[in-house]
Amino acid sequence: MRLLYIRRVMDVEPGARYAARDMRLLRRRIRGYFALQAIVLLAALGASLLFKFRTDVVFTPLDHAAWRFAYVGLLAVYVKAWWTTRKPSLYRNLWAVAASCISLGGGLYFFWQGHGSLGQACRGMVTILIGGLGLYLYCQGGDRGTHEAITTTANHPCET
Repeated sequence: MRLLYIRRVMDVEPGARYAARDMRLLRRRIRGYFALQAIVLLAALGASLLFKFRTDVVFTPLDHAAWRFAYVGLLAVYVKAWWTTRKPSLYRNLWAVAASCISLGGGLYFFWQGHGSLGQACRGMVTILIGGLGLYLYCQGGDRGTHEAITTTANHPCET
């Protein structure tokens, strides 16, 4: 009898509580991946600024500038995705979607390039999995633009 009362008070199905907890854990893991990617890109940017690599003879200064600009752009996307996923929202998180698309594309590229090696293929598959999960988790929710348009028209009736 006590168990029935607790279920009515909680007003959720027994499995729904665990599913919500698992989703929160999964969102936290994907958010940690965004932070890890940002840290790795920051380290790569710092290393490219401080040290000369073996391929420096082949690259022109314009090539170096392009790679550094790409590092900064990707770093900005991952930092913004990490920052905007701190609190759950009812709306779609476009920064997290962009970072997940980058991860998905990078994973597909790594899988395609390393399909002959099991280690490279596994790295590609893990990145594809993370990108796909990020898309699944952060594409859910409504669009902010539609909600704001509906509330502004409801609050300000047209005058004729």
